Amino acid sequence: MRLVGYAALIALTAAGAAVAGGAGARGGALSRSSATADEAPLAEAAPAAALLPGRPGFLPRLPAGAEQLAQVVVGTPPDWNTVPYKWVGRLQFKSASGNTYLCSAQFIAPKVILTAGHCIKNYENNSFHSDFIFLLQYRNGSYSHRYRGLCASVPAGYSLPANYSSESAEQKETDRFAASQYDYGMILLNAPSATGYFRAWQGSWKAGDWHGATKIGYPGDLAAGEELQSAHGALLFADDIWGVDTWPQLLALWQFNPYLTQGMSGGGWVGSLSPVEAPGNNVLISLSSFDITSHPEMAFGPQFNTTVFNALLDHVASGGCLPH
Repeated sequence: MRLVGYAALIALTAAGAAVAGGAGARGGALSRSSATADEAPLAEAAPAAALLPGRPGFLPRLPAGAEQLAQVVVGTPPDWNTVPYKWVGRLQFKSASGNTYLCSAQFIAPKVILTAGHCIKNYENNSFHSDFIFLLQYRNGSYSHRYRGLCASVPAGYSLPANYSSESAEQKETDRFAASQYDYGMILLNAPSATGYFRAWQGSWKAGDWHGATKIGYPGDLAAGEELQSAHGALLFADDIWGVDTWPQLLALWQFNPYLTQGMSGGGWVGSLSPVEAPGNNVLISLSSFDITSHPEMAFGPQFNTTVFNALLDHVASGGCLPH
């Protein structure tokens, strides 16, 4: 069994683009990176994912009625002009090696988008990605607005020990699971959202508060990542799954769709999804982080830590991640 980090999810080649390296972490409670825009056109998408060893003996213990909770729509994109899909878009960026990749992201404040931490930082070499471009309401090469990333930050918990490279395979796996509990980050953009943003998120919640969620994003295995996709599934804590039993801030979403993998990284898991903007609707409760190759129909994501999440949002929204 292997774990697949959704990030390198869809790799792109950029034509004639200069690569700007992201700044490293600057210390303090949060890690930071600066970024500049890349105006170069992109060639066809090609899948590329780094596979990580996973735990043996994986066996999900699903809650009663889990299959009835799952409502999978394969290959049928939602209406990108409705709430909450109109707040979502495709994120592209460059790694330190100069390769261009894709993730999913969504607005959570006028000028701030939420995505996966690994779409911002490579935690294995502690390098930050750069040249963040966010294409709002992306669909088949078209989009409503194009934004340039000014800077990005991830929680301090999204990191590996300094001696990671010399650790045993078992210890490396443990450290990756631990870091995945903080696999989220935020990017400050150069202009406010033209369509609105998610106004509700919930972290540090308890079992029973949420039984299902809708996963959204741009999977490469459906329409080559050119169409926004969504699927509803049963939500459970990773502690309820054999083989992943010591990570209280990891969640699992069983959506019974094996095609919602690469490219979904950073796409939100939405509780009480509704086309109506109202209190209690469209609550972000996690995002896509990784999956397990033997069970691609199950996604894993971090449970937001309320204190860390709010501090990170305040930090980014205020421009605290800008270079000094």
